[in-house]
Amino acid sequence: TPQKSISLGFAGAIGTGRRGTVLEYLKPRGVLTHYHRPNDPYIEYANFLRRCMYLVNNSMTALGGSHVKTRVTEGGLAKACILEDANPITKEWFTPGVHYLEYNKPEDILDILNSVSLDEATRIGVNLYNEITTKHTPNIFWSMVMDRIGIKLKV
Repeated sequence: TPQKSISLGFAGAIGTGRRGTVLEYLKPRGVLTHYHRPNDPYIEYANFLRRCMYLVNNSMTALGGSHVKTRVTEGGLAKACILEDANPITKEWFTPGVHYLEYNKPEDILDILNSVSLDEATRIGVNLYNEITTKHTPNIFWSMVMDRIGIKLKV
């Protein structure tokens, strides 16, 4: 397992809207390590996530709504502490303060980095990992989908 050598990371395109606002705030402050190499092998991306203590995320959809991004589950499997914008959707799946930390504005992220201990961030990352691996595996997810359409699968 790679060491948590990156304090705060973001993987993906910076984009615009809410996500762009947050990332453009963080970049010039020297606290963000950005990874966006879409042609790299997946293992390179996964190793980046595994090296991050914190991963910043934004739930923004293409139309401006909110949803749980794959970055949340991938970051959770990497045992990173996810910093997620406060939104009603992520709360339906995970518990703020237990599985991830919420921010309302970009400045909140700097406050989190300065006030949350590494032990606490590690605990939250492990909590998310445990939640994902016990309740949100592909087998469980697809079993629920198939159950809704009347097909029973063995999990």
